[in-house]
Amino acid sequence: MKITLFSLALAISTAFAADSTSDNDDYKVIGSFIFGRHNDRQSKPAKILTSIGANNQYTTGQFYRKRYFGIYPNETRDDSIETIIDGLNDEGVFVDGEIYCEAPSSNVILFSHYSFLQGLYPPIDIEDTDMVDSTLSELANGSVVENPLDGYQYVKSYIQENATDDYIWIKGDENCPSLNKAIKEAEETETYLKYTNESSAFLKSLYTDYSFIREQFDENDMTFTNVMSIYDEVYVNSIHNSTVAAQFDKGTIATIKMWAEKYQWTISDKSVNYNLTIGAKTLMHRVVDKLNTTRTTGKPFLNYFTGSYNNMFQLASVLDLPEQDERFYLMPEYGCTYVFELLEDSSNKTFVKFSFKNGTYELGDEFSSYPLFNATDILMAWDDFVDNVKSISVNNVESWCEACGYDEYDYEYIIDMCVPYSPLYEAAVELEEDGIDIDDVEDIVDKMHAKGDDLSLADAGGIGAGVTLGVVGIIGGLGYLFFKYTKGSKKTDSPVLPMSNADAAHLDDPVDEDVASGKLSFAASSVFTGATHSPQ
Repeated sequence: MKITLFSLALAISTAFAADSTSDNDDYKVIGSFIFGRHNDRQSKPAKILTSIGANNQYTTGQFYRKRYFGIYPNETRDDSIETIIDGLNDEGVFVDGEIYCEAPSSNVILFSHYSFLQGLYPPIDIEDTDMVDSTLSELANGSVVENPLDGYQYVKSYIQENATDDYIWIKGDENCPSLNKAIKEAEETETYLKYTNESSAFLKSLYTDYSFIREQFDENDMTFTNVMSIYDEVYVNSIHNSTVAAQFDKGTIATIKMWAEKYQWTISDKSVNYNLTIGAKTLMHRVVDKLNTTRTTGKPFLNYFTGSYNNMFQLASVLDLPEQDERFYLMPEYGCTYVFELLEDSSNKTFVKFSFKNGTYELGDEFSSYPLFNATDILMAWDDFVDNVKSISVNNVESWCEACGYDEYDYEYIIDMCVPYSPLYEAAVELEEDGIDIDDVEDIVDKMHAKGDDLSLADAGGIGAGVTLGVVGIIGGLGYLFFKYTKGSKKTDSPVLPMSNADAAHLDDPVDEDVASGKLSFAASSVFTGATHSPQ
């Protein structure tokens, strides 16, 4: 009962704080960073967003259209809404530069991303707005041409390919050996083993009691380690398959979900291993980077990023959110959003307020706002926010490669984007500066492969009489890395727009890298060959 009373008191105080902030004319919203989870989909491996998932994302987009533009779904405008951001187009028309959007190229996440944006920027008759002269729809012969799709708005969004430089800001937990190692270590902890034992009988009973489980899983799969997959199959099919829905009562599904939540929190808990939160560390740098651009330049007013539930668990851990509300231990609902609003008071001081919307079905309610980093106030001064994020974030590709352990990895396993930051590569640069031709090394490496990796002394002489056989072995690795990075990477055709390879700006340098560079370039795609955890 003690926990219940505490949670109730906290909820009341948080709600009061949120209401008092929104009613205080001394604060106005000047920018926002929205991070959302994808919505309803097929069971894994999912290739499509379901109709209900797309509609729910669209509805969520409409909610934020009302909040920040003051425009309702019926397109009427209410200028009295206190969270309207001054500067956003007051007719709700997409204007390049007013919003920055980013998502990974994974199908379900990407489709959820676009469905949200369709709700945020729904079709509009552009000729009826102040943006365009209405005569532009009329041709010289007197005919009038209407826009396709009822005026569908084309919202620019930056889509990141797997294992490229900018992919880490949302999916920094993928292709990361250190995180995979941390998960394995978490699975050996006392808490994990306790959950494994406590859940064993229940999970095994599912195989005995439910034909659907027997159709989808082997009996050996009914373990705590595999409970996320079990939950996903049951939950998704209970929504879309009437036969499955009839088999499972709500209590059984809730129990499966409870064990899935315990599993996911255990492999996201920074107190177990800080490397479990690498994905949140990269994302939080992006939050500061984008909000700082708004703070210093005035735009973009909105930022919208899309990811998956594991991002949410990791964020909850690094932001100390479970200490504020126990529901952050739980599975976030489809379409939930973490929101970091940038507020300004009458003296032009800036603050950050964090809020949470747990899915489409909470959209009728006010935001639930929470203090960050164990603070006591839901408003955090900008400098304090930056300092807190700086203490936990990963702020560039080199730091990510190091955090993920690529500086310690055998060279054949290094993904392309981390090659320039590897000790072997740096050694190769030094050798080139000392006059050793890496092209000659490539020839030697080719001979090594042709001869079954046997290197003769004559071959070794090709790179200089002073090089010992031990160094030759190292140089073989150098040549391999140089070849891999400069010539070996094959670009793959992609239906999405590639991103700049520029590293993100450091927190000490308040310049947004996308604004500063203004350029896009193709980056080769590479997939780490080891096991990765990439839940959606």
